[in-house]
Amino acid sequence: MRYGFMFLAGLLCTNAAQADLLCSYTARISIQDKLNSSGDPLVKGDTVSPAIAAAIIRQDRANYHEFNKRDEEDTGDCYFQSKQNRALLEKRLSKGTASKASLSQIIFGNPLISVDVYDDYMNVKIIETSEVEKPAPSRKSSIK
Repeated sequence: MRYGFMFLAGLLCTNAAQADLLCSYTARISIQDKLNSSGDPLVKGDTVSPAIAAAIIRQDRANYHEFNKRDEEDTGDCYFQSKQNRALLEKRLSKGTASKASLSQIIFGNPLISVDVYDDYMNVKIIETSEVEKPAPSRKSSIK
């Protein structure tokens, strides 16, 4: 009987911990996700921050839901259809988990990401990495 109670208690704890998962989705972060709706770049310089990564993920969701600019691997989600919910993306990301390496990949690469959306936070994981984008070296003409 004791083991049955422990199993039931464990099952209830597991269900309670998973109860706030709203949905999961995948998205390819591409060049189009790194430009705002006016066409201006979201990434300037070489700064890695959660705010920049959140802006890129937010633009990916706007591209998916509002502008119909979808990458092949992008899937739908249950939460970011509205502009108001997308506005909460940075706050959700700051409460969740995303490693500095993941943030760097989102900002400078074109990774495939997995996002788990919970009641008040979100977790972002890299499924497939891509080479980090580096600015092209300037070419000086040798012709005088």
